[in-house]
Amino acid sequence: MNNIKFNLWSKILLITGTLLLVYGIIATNIPIYIFWESESLGWAVLFIGLAVFLNYNRIIRKKDGKKSVLIIIGIVILIFILFIQFILIVIFPFTDAYSAANKHIRNDSLLTKEIGIIKDIQLLPSGNFQKTSNLEGVQGTATIKFLIKGEITYKIIKIHLSKEINTDWLVNEINY
Repeated sequence: MNNIKFNLWSKILLITGTLLLVYGIIATNIPIYIFWESESLGWAVLFIGLAVFLNYNRIIRKKDGKKSVLIIIGIVILIFILFIQFILIVIFPFTDAYSAANKHIRNDSLLTKEIGIIKDIQLLPSGNFQKTSNLEGVQGTATIKFLIKGEITYKIIKIHLSKEINTDWLVNEINY
């Protein structure tokens, strides 16, 4: 693409997404205990900015009579990723796996000792969830990433859970 053009919205979204992403990485590594969610938000804003940028260039290429199949594929992939993240954030809190992980976090004395009294638990848009059912029952696995805000410090953790037929969700591993 020799003739790459940015419109105002794509510039604003790409710059904002990049700044949020950079701040989120810096905040979690220094650590600065303000707005740790910015890394996740930065990725989402960056993807939206890329989709707007690609759509704008698709329109320009269409006016010039050029094909834009690869651009459309890129837009579809970005929208799919954003859709999956949205579904993850909306549906995960209503699952039994999320409830088991949340309960485990709140009862984890080692975590409480390290970060202080837990003030907030936030789901981060990363992880996976697989559940299958048959005549015998339901089984599955889940990996859920949380931002835990404590009285002393914050911590990002990843919890791996599993469920066998006729059992509750069980925490297998926690990556602190």
